[in-house]
Amino acid sequence: MSGQIAIYRLARELGKKSTELVKEINASALPLTVKSHMSFVSLSDAENIRGLYKPATKKAAAKAAPKKAAPKKAAPKKAPPNTAAPKKPAPTKDAAKAA
Repeated sequence: MSGQIAIYRLARELGKKSTELVKEINASALPLTVKSHMSFVSLSDAENIRGLYKPATKKAAAKAAPKKAAPKKAAPKKAPPNTAAPKKPAPTKDAAKAA
């Protein structure tokens, strides 16, 4: 179906839940009615829907832009595995009597 996009794909692109997007499209001023997340809309309608979520001004865009996360500290290094030879178990009293 070239020239169309499913609502669930559009919702994923916009970072919204598909059910929320269906409700918001139907409540908007767009001359468009969507029945479910599996409905398809034309690419021009998809652009109009995307326009609902684009910031109107540069100030709004600056607020909506994600902030850079602080760099994570490196995890502490693990101690190297014990390379010493395994110890032999100490003889028990029963082993001493048998000898």
